[in-house]
Amino acid sequence: MKSTKKFPLQKCAILIVYGVVSRMICSMESLKSSVTIDNLSGKRHSDNRESLGQGVGNVIASFSGALFSTGSITQSSANHLAGARSKTSGAVCSVLILVIFLTMAPLIGRIPLAVFAGIIISVCLNLFDRLTLR
Repeated sequence: MKSTKKFPLQKCAILIVYGVVSRMICSMESLKSSVTIDNLSGKRHSDNRESLGQGVGNVIASFSGALFSTGSITQSSANHLAGARSKTSGAVCSVLILVIFLTMAPLIGRIPLAVFAGIIISVCLNLFDRLTLR
């Protein structure tokens, strides 16, 4: 009978491959978010600075056990359309969301999952182009 156990080195190799692939997908998502904001603002971002900042932030976050993160097109667009124009607006938005979640966790926990599902469906429908829906 063959053993189904894998050597630790093989497990590490699998984790590295999954990490690299997911990181590449997240980098592309961040760059798409940056291009979207470029189109809204008429300015041009630096791809290298965006990728470096994203990588450094995720490495630092991983030391505290956090999951990696990306720039989101929806959040960035909402932030820009709300009037945010500085580079610190994303950080301020993140800190405010963290404070809201930490202070209102008991209330947020009482919201039914159906409400969250409705919000997610609404956001997904807003991501479609109006011409595509027609």
